Amino acid sequence: MLTKPWLDPMIVLRPVTPENYDSALELHVTPEQERFVGPVMKSLADAFIHVGAEVRMACDDDLPVGFVLIFPFELDGKPVVNIVRFLIDARYQGRGLGRESLAATLDWIRSLVPRPQRVRISTLPDNEAALALYRSMGFEDHGMEEGELALWQSLT
Repeated sequence: MLTKPWLDPMIVLRPVTPENYDSALELHVTPEQERFVGPVMKSLADAFIHVGAEVRMACDDDLPVGFVLIFPFELDGKPVVNIVRFLIDARYQGRGLGRESLAATLDWIRSLVPRPQRVRISTLPDNEAALALYRSMGFEDHGMEEGELALWQSLT
C-alpha cells in the first residue's frame, strides 16, 4: 500500500545501490505479466554486462514502486536510448504510477549527456496496457523488431 494514498504520487528515480538492492529485487509484476517483462535480477545482470546501461528504481518518496533499465547507444551517428525494461510492481499498479514513472524516466533521459535525440521502447504486440501507456506518452509505432512492437519518441 502506498504510504500516502490521498496525495498525488511524486516519483523519483533512484540508482540501485548496495543499500537498496534487496528492495529492487522485491519488485515483481503479476504472474500474467511475467511474459512481457524480464525480472529485476536479469535487468541488474544486463546492466552489469552492457557498457553504459543504467538502472533506476522508481520511488514514491522512499517506497520503491517500479524499475527501469536503459541502454544508451548511437544510431546513424546520433545518441538514442532504448528503455529495455520498465515495470511497476504488481502491488502498485492501477494508481497512475506507470505514467508518472515513465514521465520521470523521459526527464532523466533528456538530462543525459550527450542528450539523446530519440527514445525507443518495445513490448509484445498483445501487451495492451503497456502499448496504451506508451502511445499516450507520445511514442509512435515503428513496426516489429525481433518479435516485439517497437515504439519511438523524438526528444528534439
